[in-house]
Amino acid sequence: DAYLENTIKLIEEKERFKRGIAKKLLTCKEGENIPEARFKGFEDEWETKTLNSISNIKKGEQKNKLDLIADGKYPVLNGGMNFSGYCNSYNREANTITISEGGNAGYVNFIKEKFWSSGHCYTLHDLKIDKYFLYQCLKNSEKRLMKLQLGTALKNIRQSEIVEFELNIPKSIKEQEKIGGYLSLLDAEIDNLKKQKELIEEMKRGAMQKLLSGEVRLLE
Repeated sequence: DAYLENTIKLIEEKERFKRGIAKKLLTCKEGENIPEARFKGFEDEWETKTLNSISNIKKGEQKNKLDLIADGKYPVLNGGMNFSGYCNSYNREANTITISEGGNAGYVNFIKEKFWSSGHCYTLHDLKIDKYFLYQCLKNSEKRLMKLQLGTALKNIRQSEIVEFELNIPKSIKEQEKIGGYLSLLDAEIDNLKKQKELIEEMKRGAMQKLLSGEVRLLE
């Protein structure tokens, strides 16, 4: 239990640190085009770009629920935070940035495998800046994106709003790569800790099941 608690605490600390450093590296001071924190060797002012000027935004193609199969090869993303099922075809390549159009509208994700982008999912293509920087920049701006939601019960974000969404971007591709690479490394560390947590929980469940079944007994 102590090992599990320590792992959970470490995940929370890492996530908190990542959010804090991402905000400093990616957010420009009000009225200025310079972020609060920078890596050494970069001094140029950043520029403001609309999402449409640095990427081609495509909406997915609706996949019928009847086409979803439990043992499908490719996941289906229909907006929201998680996959809605699986199928045997894909329409997007691996390592694609997504923005949810409906269901947690504005949620930003980076899909590392081939997948089917369904009707409530926007994907970004033909990028003119570093892919990993753009993902981190959008993730840092997620709350701003979510403020674009329309509707009451079923909230969504129109593509006309997404295309005009503004971001502060370094002019230097090397600075983009430096920031994107560093923050992606932090994400990888957090993902590894989460996998450790899942493994610990799985081992704990297995041990508990053996105790309850009488397969294993505690020494008196």
